[in-house]
Amino acid sequence: MELIGIIMLAFLLSFAASDRQGDALYDMKLKLNATSTQLTDWNQNQVNPCTWNSVICDSNNNVVQVTLASMGFTGVLSPRIGDLEHLNVLSLPGNKITGGIPEQLGNLSSLTSLDLEENLLVGEIPASLGHLSKLQLLDTKSKQTKWNCS
Repeated sequence: MELIGIIMLAFLLSFAASDRQGDALYDMKLKLNATSTQLTDWNQNQVNPCTWNSVICDSNNNVVQVTLASMGFTGVLSPRIGDLEHLNVLSLPGNKITGGIPEQLGNLSSLTSLDLEENLLVGEIPASLGHLSKLQLLDTKSKQTKWNCS
């Protein structure tokens, strides 16, 4: 009987993690101003975001990679991206994303690659990104981007 209880608890915890990740990704979709024909399978009511296009998960259903290159997004980066605690790769090059880089991206302690090349970002690169000890690639270059240097 205890084994069944343990299995049920593990099952429920995996859904709770997927739900939090799904909420973060859905918020990302909204903030990026995705059109009705973009990211159509990123459905708030679908519990497991590991089945969504452009999302890769590990064997524990943790979102580890999101790649949305050259899709024409014109919105901003969602601070909720910082909730994707197992994320290794965030790749959003070639869009028209505006605003700044959210401080919450500094929560992504597993992040190895952050590609924001060729967007319309402005402001300062958050100091919190300096705490990402696994980060190997940070690409923010763009003809249009304006970074403040302090």
